[in-house]
Amino acid sequence: MLGLADRMRIYDLFEALMKGDLENVLAQLRDQYDLGTEPEVILRDLLELTHLLTRFQVSSEAGNDPGLSKAEQGRSDALAKGLSMPVLARSWQMLLKGLEEVRAAPFPLAAAEMVLIRIAYSTDLPTPLEAVRQVIDREQVKSDTSSAPTPVSSLSSRSESSQPHSAGPLGQAIAVSPTLQTSQDILSVSKASHSKTLENFGALVARAEVDDVRLYHH
Repeated sequence: MLGLADRMRIYDLFEALMKGDLENVLAQLRDQYDLGTEPEVILRDLLELTHLLTRFQVSSEAGNDPGLSKAEQGRSDALAKGLSMPVLARSWQMLLKGLEEVRAAPFPLAAAEMVLIRIAYSTDLPTPLEAVRQVIDREQVKSDTSSAPTPVSSLSSRSESSQPHSAGPLGQAIAVSPTLQTSQDILSVSKASHSKTLENFGALVARAEVDDVRLYHH
């Protein structure tokens, strides 16, 4: 079923690939190449094995293929149970793209090594669904943290211990009167300070008008 490469060697190579055991992957690739197997054939065999494992996941009849030996059926069943469908689908796409690269590359073995290196490193990456779930979970944690109420005791101690940096009337009034704890008290001080500011501003305008009249008549 699996072409020219030894069947069980392909299982060993695929298993090391899914574990991310890069040193073992490159060693097995080199061994098969030294035995006369072309890199293109190795990638085709890996593609066919990926398809077989996918069938094992979606169909209970996949193990009844007469072309599979007992050893292949056992290895296929074990590998299929240890891998998710998104991982198999991603491996299929990467192997399919890599096969095109190997066919077009001036150095097929080097191209095959680069393909397998990419796949080995991708085993640590989340699938698209897992990535979306991680983002949603992080946003939920941020939302829960930001919406959590601040203890009243913390607010009271903070208002008593901290001194406002504002030099304006409202800041001075709150600093002088640390007993103001309610929003109504702060609002009354704000209104009083605002009225006082308007009175001072009105006095300045009146004085400016008087001075302007004097200068005009002078």
